[in-house]
Amino acid sequence: MNEVMEFLGQAPAAFATLKEDKPRVRFLGFKMEDNGNLYFLTDKRKNVYQELVKNNNVEICSFPNKDNHWIRIEGKVEFVEDVELNKKAFSILPILEQAYKSPDNENIVLLKIIDMNIRKYSMKGEEGTLSFN
Repeated sequence: MNEVMEFLGQAPAAFATLKEDKPRVRFLGFKMEDNGNLYFLTDKRKNVYQELVKNNNVEICSFPNKDNHWIRIEGKVEFVEDVELNKKAFSILPILEQAYKSPDNENIVLLKIIDMNIRKYSMKGEEGTLSFN
């Protein structure tokens, strides 16, 4: 999972969902690892949350790194409401306090990525599987 987090780095990740039958992509800036699990965070009032309630399949793409490699993560979202994990999120990204005031805000939802298939790509057309356990 360390290599996955290195690829995701400091830049927002492109996060793709479906709105009805059309793809929707947006950048999610917050991501964290906890006990080998990958999490993103959103607000229950946002369209991304509503789309995931209807269809929890996602694809996430990192920005290319300095070697022009990037990863794509296919998986499903499991919704997690856990104040202790929210506290960890607030410690990683303190600006969350401006948006949500407190880790126990009822609008916060963590998006745990499960059933992941992670592929690594390069500008040269190279492709491979990224192991993360």
